[in-house]
Amino acid sequence: MTGGKSNSSISNLAVLASIGLLIHATLCAIYHRDYLKAVQQPFAYSPFEIAAQCGVALVLGTWGVLRLQGNFLPIRTTEVLGQQYALLRARMALAPKGVRMMGGHSLDHAIAETDKWKKISFVFLPVVGLYMGFVFVRHNSHGHHEYEQVKYPFVKKRDKPMPWALAGGSDCDLFDYKCGAAYKAAKAAAAE
Repeated sequence: MTGGKSNSSISNLAVLASIGLLIHATLCAIYHRDYLKAVQQPFAYSPFEIAAQCGVALVLGTWGVLRLQGNFLPIRTTEVLGQQYALLRARMALAPKGVRMMGGHSLDHAIAETDKWKKISFVFLPVVGLYMGFVFVRHNSHGHHEYEQVKYPFVKKRDKPMPWALAGGSDCDLFDYKCGAAYKAAKAAAAE
């Protein structure tokens, strides 16, 4: 019973980690695009680190979702497939000789291939984890690009005020924390 809960919590953490990685990769791509705009270079493609983060998040999230236990219909196991295969063999024994089966490989071969790919998948999970650690360390080993946005006339063009500005709030963007902090400091200074 505790092993199931442990696996479930690991799966939950894997799904949450993949969502966090996707959010981080998205923010990194946005910052990279803004940086390229500031230095007036075209945005042709995302850097390799961001693409690798998305790939790792996809693999980690898929693994976590597949490991989560829920009220799903049971998947036909190899025992059930083996029983069906035994019925098929009995039926084939009654078939005329020389008639070819059109199903391709045997069920034994399919079971062996499935087991082989399960083993390969579990071998590469630590590889993916190590690569995730490598990308994390490499990304955090250098400073993030802090720059001042070039004030083009088309940047932050507004035809209508923000909804919170109508209610007496700042005229800053929703996630523009520097502008919001400056507005709060000016409001506090005006109140004194």
